This record gives sequence, structure tokens and C-alpha cells, in this order.
Amino acid sequence: GGVLDPETTDKPHKFTIVSMQLSAPTSKEDLRFNILKEYVLDRDPDGSARIFGKWSDYFKGSYPQFKGYIATEDLDKTFAETRYTLVLPTAAGWVTSKYAEMLQLGVLPFLHPDYDCQYHIVPKDHPMRVKDADDFYKKMEYFDANPDKRIKFIKAMQQQLIGDAFSGKFMIDLINTNLEESNVNVKLSTDEVSLYPKKEKVIEVKPKKVSLF
Repeated sequence: GGVLDPETTDKPHKFTIVSMQLSAPTSKEDLRFNILKEYVLDRDPDGSARIFGKWSDYFKGSYPQFKGYIATEDLDKTFAETRYTLVLPTAAGWVTSKYAEMLQLGVLPFLHPDYDCQYHIVPKDHPMRVKDADDFYKKMEYFDANPDKRIKFIKAMQQQLIGDAFSGKFMIDLINTNLEESNVNVKLSTDEVSLYPKKEKVIEVKPKKVSLF
């Protein structure tokens, strides 16, 4: 557990996302690709954005941003070096914990307009939400021009949105919200939860395994 301090963590990479193809491998149309094209590929002339995840050659085309598969154990290190990401909508409209994992790594997770349409995570006009691709780029440019503001904002979001994550209260609140929406008359209690002190997150760099065969 623990949280990375965005102030003391070197973040040379502007944008990283993990996103895989939604459609069948032979498909020529993909909803997620359309979003990535609009929000990332069309606005990244120097090819510095990094997209990890499996995509067919048809979609990868000549875009250098597609980096292919990444091992789970390398994800923390990769995002620890990243300033921003974009949280994309899921097919069923579920709220995932990705934004929380990103904040933990000191990454600013912007929310796509179609993500969390019920505004469970943050209110409608919250600065973490982007209205469109222009808004997304303006915000990244603003925070890159004012790194102290980025750091301050991330720290505030870490406190506000994931301060509870380490006590288990976070998951219980999320489950309770889902139960309420399903009109299930059950509520989990958070009274007995022991609060853990916030720890610094340490990124472990695993030595690469050397195969003899």
C-alpha cells in the first residue's frame, strides 16, 4: 500500500494509459480506438504518449505510441514516471478503481466525459473531469506550466479521494453505493475498521529473470 508523493517523484513521461482493444482481433472498428485517436493520437505529433495493451496491427498502424503488452509488475514503475492519464469508460458503465490506483502513484487521472456519469467519484464540474479532447489538452498544458499547482492538486485528491482507501472504508463505501443503486436493503458497517497510517509507497524494481535455455 502507501502513496507516492508527486513532489519527490521524478515524472519524465507526460502521458501513459493502459488500454486494450475491445473488439474482435480481426475487427476494423473499435470504440476504444476512436477515443484514443481523438484524445491521444491526433494530438501527440512527437509520439511521446505511451499506450500499453494488446492491439491488432490494423489499429496500431504506424503509431509509435502503441507499446504493446506490459507485465503487471512493471505497471507501478511505469506510472510512477508518469504525470497524467485518462480514465476511459467501461462498456457497462461501471466505476473502476483505476483512478484510485493512479492517484496512489501520484498520477493525475483525468476522467473521460463518459466515465462515471453518475458522478460518484467527483462532482460534475470537477477539474479532474474533461469536457472534450481540447479541455484535456488545455488542462495538461496548464499543469505542466504550473508544476507546483499539479503537485498541490494531486496531493489534495490523494487526501480527499483515497485517504480512506487504506482503511478499507473506501471499498465498503463503494459496495454500499452499488447496493443502494440495486435497491438492496443491506448496508455494510465501517465502524470496526481500523485506520492504517498512510505509508509512503515504494516502487520495487524486480530484477529481470535470466533464462538459461
